[in-house]
Amino acid sequence: WIAVKKVSTLLKNSFHPKSGKVGSIVYGMDVDHSHIHLVPIDKSGDLSFTNAKPATSEKLKEIQEKITLKS
Repeated sequence: WIAVKKVSTLLKNSFHPKSGKVGSIVYGMDVDHSHIHLVPIDKSGDLSFTNAKPATSEKLKEIQEKITLKS
């Protein structure tokens, strides 16, 4: 959980969510392990998987650079 706290702080500082929070979901139903989703949230519905949308490789690179600059 130490790593989750560090990454959550990094996401907060990079994306400045309106709520000031980063939501988390521990998930492992479809795989033989679990993983943690960390999502900067503006409102409670932002954590819903129904709101997920695919990202282009360019968008993922942009997000990576934004987070890396803050670390």
